Amino acid sequence: MRLAAEVRPVTRARALAEAYQLLAEVESADQKVVTDLIVSPQFGAWAADCVYRLRAGQAGEAPLSTDLGQLAAVAATAAFRTGRAFELDVPLRCGAITFPGLGTARPGARTPWEWGRVDQDARGRRVRSSVTTVRVPVDGERAAAGGPWTALPRLTAEARGLRLEVTLDSHDPFLDRYGVARPRMTASEVARWRGLFGDAWRVLTAGNYALAELIAATARTLVPLSTPSPTRSVSATETSSFGAIGMSLPRDALAMAEVLVHESHHAVLGAVTDVVPMFRAARIPLTYAPWREDPRPVSALLQGVYTHYGIARFWRHQRRTGAPEQRFRADVEFGRWRALTTQVADRLARWDALTESGACFLGAIRARLAEWRDEPVSATAADQGADLSLEHRARWRLRHLVPDRAAVDSLAAAWHRGARPPVPPAAVAVTLEPGPLPAPADNARAYLLTLRHQDPAALREVSAGPCADPADVALAAGDYAVAAGGYRSRIDGGDDVDAWAGLAVASRHTGPGRAARLLAERPEVAAALYRRLRGGGVSAGALLAWLAEGA
Repeated sequence: MRLAAEVRPVTRARALAEAYQLLAEVESADQKVVTDLIVSPQFGAWAADCVYRLRAGQAGEAPLSTDLGQLAAVAATAAFRTGRAFELDVPLRCGAITFPGLGTARPGARTPWEWGRVDQDARGRRVRSSVTTVRVPVDGERAAAGGPWTALPRLTAEARGLRLEVTLDSHDPFLDRYGVARPRMTASEVARWRGLFGDAWRVLTAGNYALAELIAATARTLVPLSTPSPTRSVSATETSSFGAIGMSLPRDALAMAEVLVHESHHAVLGAVTDVVPMFRAARIPLTYAPWREDPRPVSALLQGVYTHYGIARFWRHQRRTGAPEQRFRADVEFGRWRALTTQVADRLARWDALTESGACFLGAIRARLAEWRDEPVSATAADQGADLSLEHRARWRLRHLVPDRAAVDSLAAAWHRGARPPVPPAAVAVTLEPGPLPAPADNARAYLLTLRHQDPAALREVSAGPCADPADVALAAGDYAVAAGGYRSRIDGGDDVDAWAGLAVASRHTGPGRAARLLAERPEVAAALYRRLRGGGVSAGALLAWLAEGA
């Protein structure tokens, strides 16, 4: 309010003052109602966005007065919940207004940013515009489907004495902050969300009660997001909207449980780092994180370590408490994330980037991971996890690391002379040059490798589809020699950088050993040299054999 008064006093008077007064009056009568609204993710997101606009002076999609005026919707919601009589101006967005956690009224409007009027008295609740009046149902009252009022669904689950209740909010304008479109929710889609939500909660409370308690203490709102592609889901949290988790509909209850664990850890650490400094100023370049497609800063590494420690903890419990047919899946996931989280945590500990609090926090995570180090994982589970990890790392290196041009030219000259490689591939310097991120559907191979342990029936169905690449299908089926031949053919048939990552995974099983290590550790060198020599009759197999001589 102070910022708004400094920037635009007239706007402040209309958009904030009356709403603030109503909110204060409701608070004096029922503090809990107002506190619950102020700590909601909808309010936090609104406040953060408005402060940003006021400080930066930037234009937004809506007029500043409309954004600021959302406080009126908050105040009206508080009054609705207490039954207090009131009347207040409210901003409409293309003829609609969303009351946080309740629903959306659509009285219509003659202009996109018109202001309407909301009131409550003994006769009920109403929203009026220049077009019509919409009646807002009181608690427990059902509105007609497809009418001008849409209530927000609530998802409720209770198991083993622990209850979780969240709003499924695809309407609030300030929760549209995850970079992914929000789908329109039909009754059947809400039913699917409700079913998975209940099943996931039973999974969590049965085997991961402490993690379930963490989620119950933090999660207030789920924001449904569109699925980017059939092979990829998405989830996210954002610090200013604490308590909200954005996610596309997971494929099953285990996946939803994992997302709830993952994102609740992000939320908790985001809140902690708001209060306790975890990082000191340190010139550490962007680096690899085995859970992301893009190079990450050191602060994001700590977030990733904590969240994937939580994921490993979830799957560790599932190995013992999950249904028998789910134990192998838990084995693969636990083994993989235990190893990767330990590697990144150890790397982070070597850098002078953390404050004393940050180092203490990281040290506690590393100690817990060390306790799990000797817990056995089946050889097959470890093998499948290693394939997934290698596929991701090789793809990342090929996309973002550029080998030194002089070294590649020297290798190319030696190839043409028929000489041995003058420098081992491991000695070729590389530069981090972040490349474009892959399209959502560009993870088909990783998706197939994931289906091996998550859903073998789905793997068979997808593999039989017309769009599945034969080399990827062979790799997922364990036909590694066939897969390696397919990837070499793809490379020789065109500048197929992605095929090098598939070849790295296949070569891990087929050998020869030096070539496999080269592809696992420095695939970008092999790909850059091949591109430099392309057109001279060179084949991927011959080039790898030659490079391996100098490895």
